[in-house]
Amino acid sequence: MTAATLPSGSVPEQRGKVFSRDALYFAFVANIVPSIPFYLLAFFVCPLRALPIVLYFTLAVIGLRLNAFILVMLAVIVAFTDVVLVISGIFNLSPILIIDSIKYSANLDLFSFLGYAFLAAAILFFVGLYVYFLVRNRRVYQKVSLYPAILTCCAIVGLDFYLNASPQTFFANFLQNRTEFTSAAKQINLSAPMSAGEDENVLIVMVEGMGAYADPAHQKLLWDIFKT
Repeated sequence: MTAATLPSGSVPEQRGKVFSRDALYFAFVANIVPSIPFYLLAFFVCPLRALPIVLYFTLAVIGLRLNAFILVMLAVIVAFTDVVLVISGIFNLSPILIIDSIKYSANLDLFSFLGYAFLAAAILFFVGLYVYFLVRNRRVYQKVSLYPAILTCCAIVGLDFYLNASPQTFFANFLQNRTEFTSAAKQINLSAPMSAGEDENVLIVMVEGMGAYADPAHQKLLWDIFKT
């Protein structure tokens, strides 16, 4: 039987409708576009993002029938949630603590590091692109099959678990040197329970990620504290 003699509603025809070009485009917009900056971040370090991925997909589906303004507002909320969860995962901080710390942001130069500024601009750009495509093509996307988008969402969530489940991500571990972390407490035998005498005290100070000040005068203030 040739393709010309296939009856209407045949399996190949139905399959073509399910995986139509517009359906694949919608799957790309709903699952890939808003997360592109974080996919690039995964080459260095990126925590699990299963929840934001599902939220972007869900918003894309319901957003096709929402007012454009409401869609924009919900997209901002989802993007904000995404950023908070990513920061929380990278720095091991509570999301509530991060949100509470926003009140101190006026005292910080958050964009003194070019990488932060670039990442913020990229997030705004791709989330804006995500909303733009949904609003512009909503009549087309309302008619497409959701199966490609659902399958893509499940595949990306699974890939996210595979690449970002460990503290050091797959890509970071692959690209960086494989230096093993060691414990100073174990090296000086402080890991085992110890009993101190009545006149003995033990103080363990851990200094992590201080960085270095660009101004030598500021750096001197820091080191003078430790020298005393």
